[in-house]
Amino acid sequence: MTKHALNGFLATSVAFINEVAAVCELVGADAAEVSRGLKSERRIGARAYLAPGDAFAGGTLARDVAFLREAAHRQGLSSPRARWVAEGNAAHKQWTRRRLTARLA
Repeated sequence: MTKHALNGFLATSVAFINEVAAVCELVGADAAEVSRGLKSERRIGARAYLAPGDAFAGGTLARDVAFLREAAHRQGLSSPRARWVAEGNAAHKQWTRRRLTARLA
């Protein structure tokens, strides 16, 4: 369970910073600078798994987020944060296409 929770947390970080990066693009902010600023918070730390980029795919993070959602569901619990991570990550998979389309338009 600890491994699933750790990977769920890492997946949350990836999905969160990618969503922040999308907003940064719209308002003209530097997502890498925002990421550095977040890591300056002592409760997050400089080594935080927090860098804008591609959506996480397959493998451990996606599998463990799915496990957490399914485990909660089997027990009759809601897991809105795990759902948010999965949905946010799925939406971010279109990021590259949106950027290319915008540059070619």
